[in-house]
Amino acid sequence: MSEMCDLHTFMIFVVENLTAKKGITNEHESVDMKKLLRGAEVELIKVGDLISPQRGRRLVRSQLEEAGSYAVYQNSMKPPAYYHECSASAGTAFVIVAGAAGEVGFSDAAFWAADDVYYFPVTDGLNNKYLYHFLLTKEHEILSQVRRASIPRLSIAVVENLKIPTPPLHVKKKSSAW
Repeated sequence: MSEMCDLHTFMIFVVENLTAKKGITNEHESVDMKKLLRGAEVELIKVGDLISPQRGRRLVRSQLEEAGSYAVYQNSMKPPAYYHECSASAGTAFVIVAGAAGEVGFSDAAFWAADDVYYFPVTDGLNNKYLYHFLLTKEHEILSQVRRASIPRLSIAVVENLKIPTPPLHVKKKSSAW
């Protein structure tokens, strides 16, 4: 189920959070966004209702390569190896769910997502860079939900239940930020 938030709340999110996290770097873009949103309501939708995260697929050590075409993200933000196939396309946001659980990443290059990674497939309905910057603003909240044990773990439901501001359709069509 979705909710609505007012324009002011959304603009605070866009201007302060995304600018601080290197999302919107041009002050002119923020002004244009304000003009686009004038008088519009912004919907809050659960991430899981907007896009379904995909769990990566396991690779065993013997399948990993020291050099290869695609970085393998497993349980940290630093790829430990490579693989000759990719499972996630370039421009994909992802979340580590074991080991360095709760860390949020984005890759401009195609990569292999191993089983301790959930990634958000690139779609026409959502700009993955926007999703990535939104998740960065929620990283503290995400990290606070990591179960600390011998191997830290995060339930993907934590991320799926976050509510992301989504602009109206006319703004989505005119804005590269969405």
